[in-house]
Amino acid sequence: MAISSDVGDSTNVHPRNKKPVAERLARLALHFTYDEKNIVPYGPLPSSAVKQNNQIVISFQYSNGLKTSDGKALRGFKLMNEKGEQAEVNAFIQNSKVIIPLDKNDAVTEVLYGWEAYTEANLVNEANLPASTFKLKIQ
Repeated sequence: MAISSDVGDSTNVHPRNKKPVAERLARLALHFTYDEKNIVPYGPLPSSAVKQNNQIVISFQYSNGLKTSDGKALRGFKLMNEKGEQAEVNAFIQNSKVIIPLDKNDAVTEVLYGWEAYTEANLVNEANLPASTFKLKIQ
């Protein structure tokens, strides 16, 4: 599956610019079918979200060179509490992880990224491949 949320349109689920989608599908075929291990097949894939002290640390596969696609602040992260209430949060990149600072009283259960019908979330890796939307339980 190739991620195309970053080339979509808020009024049309079918991206008009097909070339980035085709290039991402080709990367997947080269990596997995033709065993080209020098090709990064995916954008950042979340592997865990761990509460450490007063922050959530999110780890990823394919996380070399994490950055934002537009050079601006990281967008698209929300936290959910045990009541199911969601709140947008500030997050930042530190090395190959995403950090979300917490208030001492925050009782959160899940982290969400790009979790809406149309997103302008902007996390990418060194290959400029976008992270997929995700919902991850906090450990």
